[in-house]
Amino acid sequence: MTRLPHRLLGLVGVVAVLAVAAVATGFTTGDSPTKVDFQLSWLPGGDNLGFWAALDKGYYRQEGLDVNIRSSNDPTQSIKLIASGQRKLGIAYVGDILTSASKGSPVLAVAALTNKSPFGIIALSKSGIRSAKDLKGKRVGVTSLPIDQAFFNYMLKKAGVSRSDVKIVDPGFGGIQQVIQGNLDATSAVADYEPAVLESKGIKGYRFIYYAQYGTPDAPFYAISANPGWAKDNGETIKKFIRATKRGFAWATKNPNQAAALFVKRYPDQDKKLVATIWTNESKLHGTLRNDVAKYQALANFLLREKMLDRKVNAGTLVTNTYLGKQG
Repeated sequence: MTRLPHRLLGLVGVVAVLAVAAVATGFTTGDSPTKVDFQLSWLPGGDNLGFWAALDKGYYRQEGLDVNIRSSNDPTQSIKLIASGQRKLGIAYVGDILTSASKGSPVLAVAALTNKSPFGIIALSKSGIRSAKDLKGKRVGVTSLPIDQAFFNYMLKKAGVSRSDVKIVDPGFGGIQQVIQGNLDATSAVADYEPAVLESKGIKGYRFIYYAQYGTPDAPFYAISANPGWAKDNGETIKKFIRATKRGFAWATKNPNQAAALFVKRYPDQDKKLVATIWTNESKLHGTLRNDVAKYQALANFLLREKMLDRKVNAGTLVTNTYLGKQG
């Protein structure tokens, strides 16, 4: 066999290494990554740490995706951007998915991010609030999210409390800070975030009252969602995104402190311990990412009865598990 000059042997070695790297990252010669702008439903934080882990660990890149995670301080933006096609993928609140569909702007839920409803009311123990009945005469923060308003109203009705008996204000997404400061007696909350904030400040005396305790649908809180028109022709991209995301979730759940450290490099103003704690709480709410159509429909029926939807919605047209794979 003819021997190659030493410098050519070196070049062959480099090419071999590059070829192995290409296989590892999912690329072949001439391939370019598929760009995906992914919209969060809120600002970057511990509740979406798994997505950042998938980005920082290179899992999206290994699937041939160039993912740009975008965010907004307006919680109504994600559903609007996805429905209009300005974002092809993103996180959308399930209540907003149903509301948007009832207005003629459908969005497709491709993976459920929680397997139950983490939604409720949180109050410090010193407030004396132990149940919904104790909200009478109290100052309570309830966000403008349609599902929050509907669940809160239903809880009051079941508890025999008139809405007019409660001093209700919209705290935005800073309700827990207002509770800590004493400006609110209670605020609407999700089980992953607000308890973590209190515990990070050494506050262990609090009560979390789940809306579901009062009969509201135990549906997922939010879901990875896609623009339906785009999804028809880009199923493989969605599958790759979800596959990489699941890897990011698994790694972040196993290594919350390391995941938080990577995240804080991007956002140094965030508290690493708080980010890790929020993600730990969030990961406990995760299931297999599989959507339960019956739960979506139960929520749609509830919102219709509560006059929160413009018209009846068939959840089966808004939910799919097609892109989850065999283990979804």
